Amino acid sequence: MPFASFEVSKRAGSLGYVTFNRNIHHRRSIRLTKYDYASPGYYFVTICTEGRDLTLAEPRAREIVAETWLALADRFLNVSLDEFVMMPDHVHGVVVITKAGGASLGKILRAFKSISAIAVNRAPDRHERPVWQRNYYERIIRNERELIAVREYVRANPAKAHCHPQEPEF
Repeated sequence: MPFASFEVSKRAGSLGYVTFNRNIHHRRSIRLTKYDYASPGYYFVTICTEGRDLTLAEPRAREIVAETWLALADRFLNVSLDEFVMMPDHVHGVVVITKAGGASLGKILRAFKSISAIAVNRAPDRHERPVWQRNYYERIIRNERELIAVREYVRANPAKAHCHPQEPEF
């Protein structure tokens, strides 16, 4: 059978079947289709908390996420980190892939999200709730002018949101 089926409620107390159609029910990638995200370069990323919850307003969660971010440069030999800021419901950062042949941006961010979510969810009151949204936003920084603009944006983000980060500058 070419399509999978799953049950869906049509109305209270009644179950029907809807045929899965990959042309309608698939996730659309927001990545450039022909771009190699393991290529050396600067990448501006934004990662949001699940449901834009204020998870990162919790001091222990902030500490875990900051430590996990900083550890990426040790975990991946082809990575260095530039600007980073943590807001109550998202993070902005610049990941620098320094040489080809190493981890891709996707692999780097999967590790960050996975490791930080597992650690945050070890808190007694978390009960294995999702920490991060399933995807992330990225922008390939193509020149020095863009890099300067991104750095200024990241640094100004807490003031624009009327909050002040509690962690030290990165």
